[in-house]
Amino acid sequence: MRTHPRTSWILAGVVVSVTAVGSFILGLTSDDRGVVVEAPPAPPSVSAPVPAAAPAPGDDAFRDYFTAGVEYLRQGRPHEALVSFNAASHLRPHMPEVFVNIGFAQATMGNHGDAAGAFDKALQINPNQTNAYFGLAVALEGMGRLEEALGAMRTFEHLTPRDDEKFRVLAASAIWEWSATLEARRGQARPPDAEPKEGN
Repeated sequence: MRTHPRTSWILAGVVVSVTAVGSFILGLTSDDRGVVVEAPPAPPSVSAPVPAAAPAPGDDAFRDYFTAGVEYLRQGRPHEALVSFNAASHLRPHMPEVFVNIGFAQATMGNHGDAAGAFDKALQINPNQTNAYFGLAVALEGMGRLEEALGAMRTFEHLTPRDDEKFRVLAASAIWEWSATLEARRGQARPPDAEPKEGN
């Protein structure tokens, strides 16, 4: 198993993912990129929040597993995070954020194939789960599949709003680096007779 040469890429993805997860747990709303937006304040006539519906069975257990997984990721304990997120996935098998976090835990441990599978699962559930494209790109790079990593990162960049400068710069940097690496590989693979001759 090869560990990822860019731990900072994984950590950036974890930040995106943990932000999305934290917003869910704390009762805030978020978009698919994990950008937290506070819920609008209650009208003055409402003194206490009223739930829209009764909690589903397993909500407390799910929240406990999910919160523990987030905390483990923040502490740099991906093995424990993975156990928690796997338990959460059994309670909410159609929640893409769970699989994104499973992917980041796997990628942090260097399990890039398993990470890619988790990110793919998140994208099957929600094709607009932006942070899953970021994680998928990181996992594919870790597997040496730069062409595919480049495609996933371009999708992440495309789906990331223009005003989210931090992540757009990160994506642009990866795209530039991976494109340059692929171009260099293509140049090295060129047969000697394909080199331009002087004087032409």
